[in-house]
Amino acid sequence: MEELQQAVSEVERLGEEFLTAKAQVVECDRARNANREALTAIRKKGGGESELGCFGSTSKGFLLRPGGVFIRLSNEQATSILQRDQARLDEEVQKSRQDMKIITRSLHEKGGTPSHLSPGLLNAMITLKDDGRMLEEET
Repeated sequence: MEELQQAVSEVERLGEEFLTAKAQVVECDRARNANREALTAIRKKGGGESELGCFGSTSKGFLLRPGGVFIRLSNEQATSILQRDQARLDEEVQKSRQDMKIITRSLHEKGGTPSHLSPGLLNAMITLKDDGRMLEEET
């Protein structure tokens, strides 16, 4: 009975880790979209013009809000900060997706996924690669 309880708690723990990683991917995607919108606004408004990107001011630069504080930055500085943040977010998303693949494989090994999935099919879904073997279902 204790083994079953430990197995179920392990599957639940892995499920929670998966959901946490998935939520982190969603959060990072939202931030990446916001950065992408900001970079587009800088390219459209700041391309050599002497306008502020927002509020119609005539000074050079953009107002950027990193960490809750508004800062007036030049176009180059704002672009640089946003691109670095975009690269960091891309790395976080990639790491979270890799973690989700590892967790999915662990869940399958522990019996936390449907039993009708063959190991080859699960592996193909996780790695997004097919090993080229064809299954003959009807002969």
